[in-house]
Amino acid sequence: MRYRISSERIGRNHYVVPFDLEAADADDLAAKIHRYVKRPGLIMSSDFVVLVDLEKMTGSIGLGRFGSFTITEVKP
Repeated sequence: MRYRISSERIGRNHYVVPFDLEAADADDLAAKIHRYVKRPGLIMSSDFVVLVDLEKMTGSIGLGRFGSFTITEVKP
């Protein structure tokens, strides 16, 4: 499944372009979001958890400390 992740803030970055990721389930999506936001310019810390709720189509980074996001399913 392909998902679009949209957030008003990730870390200290308040201009975040939505990004798409492919994932098999919520855990896979959380792991891929973790990898994506850990790159330079977004989050400097490596010690944070990404939570994904595919029923509510929302999630958080570092329990909201580093931001939260919405998830939209992208149709092929």
